[in-house]
Amino acid sequence: MIDRPSPSVAQAVVLVCTANVIRSPLAAAMLEQRLGDNVPRFEVVIKSAGLVVEPGRQATPGVQTIARRMGMDLSGHLSRPVTPDLVANAQMVLTMTEAHRSSVLRRQPAALSRTFTLAEFVRLSVDRPTEVGQLSTAVDFAHRARPRTVPADSPEDVPDPVGLPMEDLESVARQLDRLTIAIAGVITGGRYPPA
Repeated sequence: MIDRPSPSVAQAVVLVCTANVIRSPLAAAMLEQRLGDNVPRFEVVIKSAGLVVEPGRQATPGVQTIARRMGMDLSGHLSRPVTPDLVANAQMVLTMTEAHRSSVLRRQPAALSRTFTLAEFVRLSVDRPTEVGQLSTAVDFAHRARPRTVPADSPEDVPDPVGLPMEDLESVARQLDRLTIAIAGVITGGRYPPA
């Protein structure tokens, strides 16, 4: 079965981490929250998945706690694996780490032009908001900019806090917060955060 967005939704953004129980569901919830009522207008659907997944696992208790503090509910989240159809139907794939990006691209090399780490996409496109709802324009721009703007010492990864103290998870949440605010700005054509 092909994982397709609903007919009214034209553009899917898929966030990818390892097990789909901490970073990618939290980032997806944050991005959905940032887009808010604009999601239908901008025809964007946000999904998350993992590369090494036991399907149907809930988000970890720590990430559910952080999500609640931020006004989000991850209690209904169930992990799912990255599938060829999920990637093929995505307008953009955003990974937590360079290793995740490499893994996605080993499986589906054709996704190169629309697969980035979160930090890489922000670095390549945040100063050039796209037209409202034209995510494909921002993705194309970021892909074209990639070869000539890769800094040698750029920290691109969102670290994995699994098994670490709550402070580490909170630090990851702050990093994801900054990144998703910037990505929402790109998706909404510079209209986020609202004036």
